[in-house]
Amino acid sequence: MKGDVWCIPLGRDQALIYAPYHGITTLVNRSMSELVFRCLAEPGQPVPTGADWINVLRQPGKHPSRHCGPVSPLYLGLIPTRSCMMQCAYCDFVSAKNSQAMSYDMIRHVIDGYADILRGRFGAEWNMHFFGGEPFAAFGHVVFAVNYARRKADELGIPTHFEVTTNGYYSEERCRWIAENIDTVVLSLDGFPKTQNLHRPGPGGQESFPTVCRNADIFACGSCELIIRSCVSALNADGLPGWAAFVAHRWYPDAVCLEPM
Repeated sequence: MKGDVWCIPLGRDQALIYAPYHGITTLVNRSMSELVFRCLAEPGQPVPTGADWINVLRQPGKHPSRHCGPVSPLYLGLIPTRSCMMQCAYCDFVSAKNSQAMSYDMIRHVIDGYADILRGRFGAEWNMHFFGGEPFAAFGHVVFAVNYARRKADELGIPTHFEVTTNGYYSEERCRWIAENIDTVVLSLDGFPKTQNLHRPGPGGQESFPTVCRNADIFACGSCELIIRSCVSALNADGLPGWAAFVAHRWYPDAVCLEPM
């Protein structure tokens, strides 16, 4: 809408006015959202009775002050690519062939920066998380990042911990590398074949359950910590007790996350 005020359409006749720097979040109908836009675009436009909050939006927002002092991050988050090889029903990331990956120079740059932050800190641990898209849609970049980070951490004499959130849809060979080199694997697997294949189909609508289930077996037998992450919809909500029992007895995961959509 303008600057630090956003209008987010919700359905045909509703919109969310979101202005965090003004302390305002409100649900309005379409005509009111159009009026808000006019009021912000035209300073002389009167506001209706009871809508004085629009005048607040006309004022400069209270932006948070910039961080001062030493940086103490919980972890280094790396997004090698926003692409993904799957076509999940509730996700809008693009296919792997149409998306770029982070450059190797950028990976080196951010890892060097993280090393500078940790250098000389008592009790420091190199904690690095990979997100996406699907991180392993850029598999070579993750391998490079892990190996380069290990080298930098060795130079500093500090231990490493690598974590990844992944869809698990890749070859057995690739999965075994992950199981041996990543400390914590957060694996997205939504349920039994009917649910998984509808929620998270593979390329061209292929079923994904057999591949992801096989890779979950590999992770469960490996040295990595395994966390199963399942998205819950109307399709699988009623079957959660059975799914939880299946997960617990087949993989003995370190944790299970059930996330309502």
